[in-house]
Order: sequence, then C-alpha cells, then structure tokens
Amino acid sequence: MARVFFAAFLLATLGAGSAAAQRRVVDLTAPDSLTLKATIFALNVSAFPGSPNAYDSLSDAYLAGGQKDLARANAQNALELLPSATGLTDEFRNAIRQSAEQKLKALGGPLR
Repeated sequence: MARVFFAAFLLATLGAGSAAAQRRVVDLTAPDSLTLKATIFALNVSAFPGSPNAYDSLSDAYLAGGQKDLARANAQNALELLPSATGLTDEFRNAIRQSAEQKLKALGGPLR
C-alpha cells in the first residue's frame, strides 16, 4: 500500500493560498483557481479522513465555488468529527466548530 508523505497543515496552507504558496505554486485565491483549491482540499480529506479541519477547509472551497450542497455536507462532516478528533487544542477545536457552524447557519442548516 502506498504511503502518503505530506502533512495536513501543508495541504491546508497550499489550499488557503498563503503568501509562500502563491509564490511557489499558483495564486489559490484567484477566482479561476477554485477547482484546484477544492481538489487540493479533497486530497487532504482523502489523506486525513478523520480530520475535522480538512472537511471544514473543503467546505470553504466548495462555498467559494458556489457549491452550497457540498459546502453544507462537508461543514456537517467537520462538526461530526470534532468529538472524536485527537491532537487538537481547545482553541483550534473551537475555531473549527465556529467556522463550520457559521457556514451551516448561512447555508440554512445541516443536511437531513
């Protein structure tokens, strides 16, 4: 089985369009990069399926691209994973929760 040799924060940094990522890769904040951004975050979710941050970031990418149902579903996934997620500080856990809840509120609540 192939092993994945990258860290979740690296993909999150690339997907978020940090200044370093913009210089070295592409400007992931540009409107025409939304598909690439969602692809990067989807790869992050595949590599780290237990990470609520990965799902929340993918939700952000889908929301930016106008894909509201996918944004809603991934924000909900982030919230569902939070109770069992390990290695998160309380501050980071709360930030993920707030981010996901804000998206769900704006999008009309969780999927049923």
